[in-house]
Amino acid sequence: MLKNWEKLEHYVAERLKPIYKYSRTTIASGATPVEKGDVKNPYFLIEAKCWNTDSLSIKNDVWRQTKIHAACDHKDAIYVIENKSGTRIAVLDLDDWINMVIELIELRELTKDAAHRK
Repeated sequence: MLKNWEKLEHYVAERLKPIYKYSRTTIASGATPVEKGDVKNPYFLIEAKCWNTDSLSIKNDVWRQTKIHAACDHKDAIYVIENKSGTRIAVLDLDDWINMVIELIELRELTKDAAHRK
């Protein structure tokens, strides 16, 4: 039977498949020199943690390491956390989030302009 952290890693990998169909959990949860992070895909370095608490917290040392490994791989760092009641959130650097929102808005504008030209 899978442990809670393994379930979370598999859940995240499955949810990312519409973005990249080969998303998967990493070997040994990223504890090898070859693959860092808990979930592998070409866009994000994802660290996933389960807390057996009511609250959700971020370990600064884990977040710092995640950002370092992500920068080395030219990816955005994502920290996914889940508490004992099953609440899941994804944390990312504010500047990365703003850049993603800007890109999304620009894409929507391009799509809207293309639709109007038809």
